[in-house]
Amino acid sequence: MHDSKTIAGVAFDLGLHPNTLYRWRDELGIAGDEAFPSQG
Repeated sequence: MHDSKTIAGVAFDLGLHPNTLYRWRDELGIAGDEAFPSQG
């Protein structure tokens, strides 16, 4: 079973602003695998 976390909770854990995760999610939804072409 997976724990449910909010975007804000995940962002806090990663030291990111929540808007960063929202933007990444949106980019992935628009461009799919091409959104993040590099490996690192």
